[in-house]
Amino acid sequence: MNTFSFPQISVNYKDADAAKRTLVNSSRVSYDIFKEAYDECMQHHEECWVMFLNQANRLLGLSCISKCGISQTVVDVRIILFPYTTLFRSQHGGQLQ
Repeated sequence: MNTFSFPQISVNYKDADAAKRTLVNSSRVSYDIFKEAYDECMQHHEECWVMFLNQANRLLGLSCISKCGISQTVVDVRIILFPYTTLFRSQHGGQLQ
């Protein structure tokens, strides 16, 4: 019988410079942030981006979740939430409620 050993993947996040992060307090600030990320998009296909904020509305980062065809893109919410559900499980003893 073959047994395989795989490394465990863990997601950890430390915010050392939280006060220096961009404050997203309006739709205009959000637009300006996404506009910078979208400048490199040639606009010949659909993309879905997600903006991650901390509880103080400070920008943690942007992530392109999906790139697809001309008229639509598919978004799987599990891809968006995976890092947070993994972090929650590690903080609460593996129990996700």
